[in-house]
Amino acid sequence: MVLALASGCGRPVLGGPDHPGDTFIAFASDFDGYVRWESFSLQGAPVQGEVHASGDRTVYLSRPPPQGAREFPVGTMIVKALPGVGRVFARAKRGGGYDAYGAVGWEWLELQHVSAEDVTVVWRGVGPPTGEGYGGDPNGCNSCHGQFAFNDYVATAQLRL
Repeated sequence: MVLALASGCGRPVLGGPDHPGDTFIAFASDFDGYVRWESFSLQGAPVQGEVHASGDRTVYLSRPPPQGAREFPVGTMIVKALPGVGRVFARAKRGGGYDAYGAVGWEWLELQHVSAEDVTVVWRGVGPPTGEGYGGDPNGCNSCHGQFAFNDYVATAQLRL
């Protein structure tokens, strides 16, 4: 009983190659300095109502998956910065069956800069809260990203597994 209670306290163990069955909960500080991660520039004309899927944007990857991986490891974080609209969206691979009916294992976030290197979390969960926009889809993140289940729900071509 004590072990069960203790395991629920504090920060969860990071998952990934060393802890494949574990879960990960990203804190704002985990995204600090994301601009130094591996990045990919995406360019395109802005499309009305498509906040994160059009216009110039940069995608940042916390760490690449192992060669030949069929999914991103637990603990992977992906950030999409949209300089044209001043918004920063992110996702973190939580694992543990999180969002079992959507992009399985992934949590969605919106970040906001408090300085050049530091961010805070605006919202997080299986999608944006009521009244918040994400990509122009009123159904949230999962309805679009679901079509990319073959690539662990990641649409960015540069991040194909």
